[in-house]
Amino acid sequence: MDKFELRQNLLEPVAFEQAEYQKYQRDYCCALCGSHLFATFAPNHMYYLVCPDHGKVLEHTITHKGNMDAVQEGRYFAERDLQPPSESKPEDILKQLGF
Repeated sequence: MDKFELRQNLLEPVAFEQAEYQKYQRDYCCALCGSHLFATFAPNHMYYLVCPDHGKVLEHTITHKGNMDAVQEGRYFAERDLQPPSESKPEDILKQLGF
């Protein structure tokens, strides 16, 4: 497969078989907004998963619900733990760096 084919595949919606789409619909969500996914028909007896806000799921726009929870928790703790920058003197910074 050359680079052009790979680039095209990343822009194509992911099609799932019947047994497969139900598992993904249950365990995965939109990586952009965390929304639940809905199934629609695709060609050749396949199914697309669709985010109500972002459309058909691509290879890079789907994530496991557990991953999304961890990201949201991490963002919460990162925002809560942010500290204002200290007003260090340049001499102190150089000393900390070993100069």
